[in-house]
Amino acid sequence: DGIVSTFPGSHCFVDKRKQRKDAAGGQPLVVKTLAKCALTAGVKIDYKTVAEQLVRENNNTGRVTAVIAKNAEGKYVKYIGSKAIVLATGDFTRDREMVTKYCPEVLPFISPKPVNYDAQLISGGIYAGDGHKMGLWVGAAWQKTVPNAPIIKSWLNLPGSVVPQPYLSFQGLAVNKNGVRYYNEDATGAVAAFFQMNQPDTTVFAVWDIDYAKRMAPWYYNGQDFRDPEANVEAVITTWEAQAKSGRICKANSLKELAEQLGLDTATLSATVERYNGFCKKGLDEDYFKRPGLLISVKKAPFYGQINKAPTLLVVSGGLRTNTKMQVLDVENKVIPGLYAVGTIIGDMYANYYSFMASGIHLGANCLTFPYLVGREIDKT
Repeated sequence: DGIVSTFPGSHCFVDKRKQRKDAAGGQPLVVKTLAKCALTAGVKIDYKTVAEQLVRENNNTGRVTAVIAKNAEGKYVKYIGSKAIVLATGDFTRDREMVTKYCPEVLPFISPKPVNYDAQLISGGIYAGDGHKMGLWVGAAWQKTVPNAPIIKSWLNLPGSVVPQPYLSFQGLAVNKNGVRYYNEDATGAVAAFFQMNQPDTTVFAVWDIDYAKRMAPWYYNGQDFRDPEANVEAVITTWEAQAKSGRICKANSLKELAEQLGLDTATLSATVERYNGFCKKGLDEDYFKRPGLLISVKKAPFYGQINKAPTLLVVSGGLRTNTKMQVLDVENKVIPGLYAVGTIIGDMYANYYSFMASGIHLGANCLTFPYLVGREIDKT
């Protein structure tokens, strides 16, 4: 399967009814389950209450002992942490000044749409770095790895219900606006996105033929868990047909017709396909050395194509410098007493991007495992 393949179910949560829960549907399931467990254990949850400032004793040199928050009535409330204060406040992508400083290359991909946190999850940034700022104001240091790692993806050939492996990636022939191939397509969606960012107008195209369905197998359904069967080739083609009718992808009986639909120069695309098919026949990619098993020629009609004008940004991860106990550190790498961080705000968890090499690690490690370990650590104090 290659080193960048992932397994069905690696980004899913499943309830007692054994229903598939993809990232969008599964995350609320986990949150509701954790909230229910917390309430059963006697935890009080104050919704619609926004933290605005940490309280650090001894003129900002001592222990973090409390947090000031504004409730739904607009009144300020002081919450005193008998053992600790934990920052679990998400990302900073909605603060353009912070993104400009810490991850400027993704500025063009931040969504201009306002976010209704109670109703939707949209790509292009979620939170505005409130927790990061509160930590910095009490002396926290920024992570050592700069720029921060964006969680960014390329969605070529993935507008439907069935997907190939590896995670979030198109592995056929990809070209840019000039009609030429620009990278080794054997990559995760995050790697593909970084190559896309450097193409003219950040616009790229997927090109494949009818045989791709059979030769690219196995295929899986979005949100599939490990108990479910693979999607068969007929289901894949049926999905393509529906996408073509809806205009989400292009379908043509010749490469010339496909190039015209995609807005590409017909001669250049034909030359690119001819060169690529030559590599497929030889079993050797002389341009980018893609592994032979993924050298799938483009020669049998009907032909398909898809346009992607920009990568999709979820968030920019990381932020506050933390140690292995998730304690927040200052510029001298000393622990700020009483202050912990979990989730996306944890600094130095990733290098230059979130690779999807182990899909779901952000949800699993940062947002579930590390908080459990933090709670256990705090309980000892």
